[in-house]
Amino acid sequence: MFDSPYTSSAREELLADHNETQREAVVHGTGPLLVVAGAGTGKTRVLTRRVAWLAGGGLPARALLAITFTNKAAEVLVERLARLLPGQRPQAGTFHSFCARVLRSHGDAIGIGSDYTVLDREDQRRLLKNLLSDLGADAGRLKPPEIAAMISHVKNGGGGRAPLDLRDADVERIFDQVFETYRARLRAGNLLDFDDLLLEALRLLRDVEEVGESYRSRYAHVLVDEYQD
Repeated sequence: MFDSPYTSSAREELLADHNETQREAVVHGTGPLLVVAGAGTGKTRVLTRRVAWLAGGGLPARALLAITFTNKAAEVLVERLARLLPGQRPQAGTFHSFCARVLRSHGDAIGIGSDYTVLDREDQRRLLKNLLSDLGADAGRLKPPEIAAMISHVKNGGGGRAPLDLRDADVERIFDQVFETYRARLRAGNLLDFDDLLLEALRLLRDVEEVGESYRSRYAHVLVDEYQD
């Protein structure tokens, strides 16, 4: 283990167990970098070593943001960074947790109160079940998980194969009714589902210039693990 993240010898030790390509990724200079590699090839290790390399080069840890998708992967990031940078606190977590913090701090700029509640999967399906029940027997052919998947599909742009066949007029009618009521319930209750966390944070950062600029100036590097997620 290296002595201190701020000594030159310690920085070099960060590279000791990396191959040439991995070293190039760790020491990359400015500008974007894409690392493409299969499972188990050390992508997360490269990412965490790069964070430590950048911090060892003089960047404050608070200017570094490491993002991943699952809670389990985020726990690994936090654990490894704590070992590599004792006493330092680079921000690390999931896309959803980062976006949730952004919205808690600045969501009022787009009409989202800071006391919003996140609708988890179970709560979402329970709400959809109630909405389907309100529509009567005709809605019995559709199930809450299918509706939830279709809502996510629509919110995220509708690419790829749709979970429901909206070419069926009855299916389309039922989905449209449920979706409209679902969105109204969320707005009325200051609720966000998991897709909303990402999409509303993106809207906030894009549309509210001062908020977007504050985050652009805050982070010198954003490092994303498993970007395809």
